[in-house]
Amino acid sequence: MQDSIWAATLNVFSSDLAGPQSSPAAGSAAAVSSRLAVSLLIKVLEIARRRKPVAGDCTELDALLHAAWIESEVLAKAADEDGAAFAEYLKGIREKADGRTLHMAMLKAIEVPMTAARSSVRALALSRAAVPLIPSFVAADLGAASLLLSGAVRALLITVDYNLRQLTADMSDLAAERVRLEDESGTQSEAIVHQIQLK
Repeated sequence: MQDSIWAATLNVFSSDLAGPQSSPAAGSAAAVSSRLAVSLLIKVLEIARRRKPVAGDCTELDALLHAAWIESEVLAKAADEDGAAFAEYLKGIREKADGRTLHMAMLKAIEVPMTAARSSVRALALSRAAVPLIPSFVAADLGAASLLLSGAVRALLITVDYNLRQLTADMSDLAAERVRLEDESGTQSEAIVHQIQLK
């Protein structure tokens, strides 16, 4: 596989996902899905901005666009890093690394999907803020983006659940954040879908 999944075609990435190697796998697939959802959000915001009158105030749209591009980059990085992080953990197991090395490798394998999940939840907040600013003919795109983001959050967090079970240390704070992220993503996406149905 190439150094970055973004340098490959979708067909190559799909083939790599279907292959027997350990990565890319669920975390990368979910992060890619989330980034594609953010791309839809950006499309909707760009269309809304272009439809503003020449003298119209685009300050809020510009701020949302800037923030969305930031999340897009965070998710791109996470999609690339997820497989590498878990591969490093598996390498440690194969090489019979000491407990501390394995612990640190697993923490990295947890932090990457958590970073992507946090980013996806922030993108959902941006999507919700965008609802009153967009024309109705792109409302379905924004709704689809929010549902993709919410699904991606759940997919990312199920990988976190598995990885947390590999640790013996108390990770209650991280486990609590994981629950909060899933709850928030569901609440945000439901609110967005409800709001766009009224447009």
